[in-house]
Amino acid sequence: FWTMRQTKIYQASAVVQFDPNPPRPLGGKVESVVEIGSGAMWDTREYYETQYQIIQSRRVSLAVVRQLNLNSDWAFISNLPKGVQAPDREPLSEEDAADILRARISVEPVKQSRLATVKFQDANPERAAELLKQVVRTYKEQNVDIALESMDEAARFLRTEHDKLKKELESSEMDLHNYKEKNNILSVEFEDKSSLFRDQITQLSNTLTSVRTKREQVAARRAQLAKVSGEDPAVLPAGELLQSVFLQGLRTQYVQATQDRDALLNSGMGKNHPDVIAATTRMETSRAALLGEVRNIQGALDSELAAIQREEGGVAGLFEQSKKEALDLNLLEIEYNRLKRSKENTEKLYGVLLERSTESALTSQMRMNNVSIVDEPMVPGGPIRPNLPLNVTGGAAMGLVIGAAAAMARSMLDRTMKSPEDVEHVLGATFLGLLPEFDPAALGPGKSRRRRGALRHPELVVHEEPMSGVAEASRSIRTSLMFMAPDKPMRTLLITSAGPSEGKTTVACCIATAMAQAGKKVVLIDCDLRRPRVHRIFRGRGHDVGPGLTSALLDEPLDNCVITSEVPNLWVIPAGPIPPNPSEL
Repeated sequence: FWTMRQTKIYQASAVVQFDPNPPRPLGGKVESVVEIGSGAMWDTREYYETQYQIIQSRRVSLAVVRQLNLNSDWAFISNLPKGVQAPDREPLSEEDAADILRARISVEPVKQSRLATVKFQDANPERAAELLKQVVRTYKEQNVDIALESMDEAARFLRTEHDKLKKELESSEMDLHNYKEKNNILSVEFEDKSSLFRDQITQLSNTLTSVRTKREQVAARRAQLAKVSGEDPAVLPAGELLQSVFLQGLRTQYVQATQDRDALLNSGMGKNHPDVIAATTRMETSRAALLGEVRNIQGALDSELAAIQREEGGVAGLFEQSKKEALDLNLLEIEYNRLKRSKENTEKLYGVLLERSTESALTSQMRMNNVSIVDEPMVPGGPIRPNLPLNVTGGAAMGLVIGAAAAMARSMLDRTMKSPEDVEHVLGATFLGLLPEFDPAALGPGKSRRRRGALRHPELVVHEEPMSGVAEASRSIRTSLMFMAPDKPMRTLLITSAGPSEGKTTVACCIATAMAQAGKKVVLIDCDLRRPRVHRIFRGRGHDVGPGLTSALLDEPLDNCVITSEVPNLWVIPAGPIPPNPSEL
């Protein structure tokens, strides 16, 4: 009944497709200024989740509210069913109406696809379809409008930078032209000059190295000749001897004259001997000639060394001049390359901006959108809520669960004893037997002549219905009592309970009757001094209480208190008159 009283809610649905890589009519090499969608896997996943949130965003809902004036439509605001008159109230704010619209929109992605199902719930099926159609269309239009807005901003920026770079490019070209004109540099001659200077510096460097090598060689010869001693001019550098035949002859003459003199002296001739004097004269003459030739060679080497040094100075000057000119040319080349590089970079950037600006203008005119509506929302055929079978099933299941829980709780909280095992486990007492409950009217007529209807006294069921189940249970209890102490039979039994009306009288009568039927002499004494009943059973309802236990306690003869019952071997002592103070008695 609660389900049937609920307002029926209808759900309209539409399918939207997202394309992370939108179509490119200008070709794959043409990149848009503002990308729509994303290509990487993780970016794609985040892109989809972002789009789901945008569909349910306040921006889309506000646009729909403004287009359809939903903040004044109280049928929509109150979610009234079709045909119900909407109340006439003040319009809500657009933000509150947008929040109401957002609360009824849901988006569910379709697994393993680029599709998503957009759902809208409303009490009016036609209104649900209409509003959902407006929501998905508004989202689709806003998706391309945002991209185009960003693209227009980028295009305006590109056009501004394009004009600026165009002026910078023209300025760079003029600066490069003025620099070449100022330094007399032609584009064709610049590389030739640089190559010429490199060849010239290389050649001068080689020549300077050769001159310096030659200078070192002449200086080394001059140093060796400077070591020639005037005392023994025969010790000459081997290189000089090999180069001068004349010097070899003079050295040979000097060595021969020296040997002749030494031979004459060694033969015993004195220094004043004519032959010795003649040999000595030849030796001195040869030595003087040899030293004179050495000095001539030294002079020639000095002159040659000076010439070489002058040549070295000239070549070094030319080398430094060429080097300076090459360095100056390098400086010119550096400045030239800087101006040329600036011009090329500006030209390249200008070309890129021009291309991107043109592509941006073409793309904005095409209005490409990566979001498309696959299935338009249709008017739903039936409500989705309330679901009567589901609610009834859920209510039944909940009732079963609550019922089972209540039963378990009641069972866990119930501390009463319900079985013989409970008696033995809880009380630690011996279980003697079980006396079942019985309905006296259900036992039916007995076979005894005194039995012609229901039981006269249910407490005497063992005597009046000896074949009943109650009588059999009483005899079972009697047997248990007798076998508890076979060597020393019990003579007194006390039957009691914790409260009134728990069956003490019935149990006592049944056990007493069973004992008497076994041949035992039994006296049943009623010790209940508040609500005694034994006298009614054995004397009848119309008799007075008569003497009994209380009378015997007050020195009444016991014989006057005993009642002979209709059960053989069973005597009864009733409670007697009820005293005003049973506790004290």
